[in-house]
Amino acid sequence: MTNHTSTVNNKDISYSPSFMSQIAMFPIKNPGDERFVERTNGQVSVAVMQSMWGWTYGKTPRLFLIYVRSLVQTKSDKVDMENHIVKLDKSFHAFCKEVGLGNGTDLKDVEQSLLCLSGTTFTVSLTGESPNGKRFMEGRNLRLVSHFHLRFNNSNFDYPGFKDDGDPSSYIQFSEEMWSMFTDNPVPLNKRIILELGKSARALDIYQWLAYRTYGLRKPLFIPWCFLKPQFDMASTPMRSFKQKFREAMSKVCAAWPEIKVVCGRNGLTVLPCGSSLNSKREHDFDANDAAEVDASEGNPF
Repeated sequence: MTNHTSTVNNKDISYSPSFMSQIAMFPIKNPGDERFVERTNGQVSVAVMQSMWGWTYGKTPRLFLIYVRSLVQTKSDKVDMENHIVKLDKSFHAFCKEVGLGNGTDLKDVEQSLLCLSGTTFTVSLTGESPNGKRFMEGRNLRLVSHFHLRFNNSNFDYPGFKDDGDPSSYIQFSEEMWSMFTDNPVPLNKRIILELGKSARALDIYQWLAYRTYGLRKPLFIPWCFLKPQFDMASTPMRSFKQKFREAMSKVCAAWPEIKVVCGRNGLTVLPCGSSLNSKREHDFDANDAAEVDASEGNPF
């Protein structure tokens, strides 16, 4: 997904790992005592397990992984491609600015989120039917990170197992299987839109997904609510609540990306062909009433 980037300044582009643009992998809020959080996209399911330090959730893991994928794409000197290592800024303020976390971000909260992210594991499973008609399931267990050292200047890192060796340098070494996903074909995103949506984890999920789904879209695409919910939210969330939260987050996406053409209807979401978000300008105002809902559902569109 790179042909939209030729006329756009590279400094205005961020990149999302392709897997994050196809499924909302991380919880929006702290799931508490839940053993895992599952998302489903068609026949593929991803179960995210919390680390020994707790859950990573909200905006931080999303913005951080977009930041990492962007560093990889631009061949930043902060990335050791051979060893799958990403070096972090020693300055907490500089790190937050680079990632898009904004001013006023609490150091302890970010360190906790990165620590939990570093210990997070995934199970990716696929269900299907073999040629002889028998159902099957296959899967893989994935570690996100193989090794990490987290320490910003002036931080007081007092988590279990942390050994203060006096070195303030922070880095994360990603597992080989996860690194292969990072170096997969990324989804280009508008950095301005990422910054505008940075306070809303759900809006970030929807924007990444729409950037992926609208690429090369030639005709209206209808997705029923019953297919959207397991992709973006927990199974325990009531459908009515999910619809309301999805609509609210979608309104934020539409405000940041006015050219997007979507209609949240009674039975689901209709996505219509539109221009790339990379060329989005805030001067243009999209009127959702200009688009008509198209019920073109033919089973699972994913």
